[in-house]
Amino acid sequence: DYLSVKTGKIPTISLVYEEFKNYVQGNIAPETITEVVEDIFKFSNYYVNMVLHKEQDKDLQLAFKGISRLKVDVSYPFFLPVYDDYSKEVISKTELLEIISLIENYVFRRSICGIPTNSLNKTFLLLYKSIRKENYLESLKAALQSLDSYKRFPSDSEFEKDIVTKDVYNFRNRNYLLSSLENYKRKETVNVEDYTIEHILPQNQNLSN
Repeated sequence: DYLSVKTGKIPTISLVYEEFKNYVQGNIAPETITEVVEDIFKFSNYYVNMVLHKEQDKDLQLAFKGISRLKVDVSYPFFLPVYDDYSKEVISKTELLEIISLIENYVFRRSICGIPTNSLNKTFLLLYKSIRKENYLESLKAALQSLDSYKRFPSDSEFEKDIVTKDVYNFRNRNYLLSSLENYKRKETVNVEDYTIEHILPQNQNLSN
């Protein structure tokens, strides 16, 4: 993910070390290697805060947990530089929360509408480049809105049509959906991982209407 952010392309996982050496040798003067290590350390802390939920701010931690529940690891090359902007106070906490919510919305709507996920890694790799720092949120929204075909952000009407027929019982993001419903406007978050799906969506043919 770090190399994806720095090079603008997704490295082959089995060649990460070679790709990293190429990145350093091609872009970094030998005397600044300490700065490279410092930069890796900084981004690794961002990663830990987001992915391992070590974020100290409770609102942000909860928001990043939503991303984790959606199992959308390919979004981190986008979130890493955004988090870097947040740490540099380019954007506020409120703006970061809205950005997380936007991405959550984008990924979840697509999963409900059955749009294949194989394009998401490249979408997220390029998405940060669409942001204009002087108009951060609006430029991101415009970029998401302009995505078309299999990269599209499903509209309200498309989402509403598909969610009523979705096989939620066998849905990959079932627990995310149930958690969102259960915790809507709740002050104390309920962990639905402890729930049994049969209590919520019983598969009994003899149920009354």
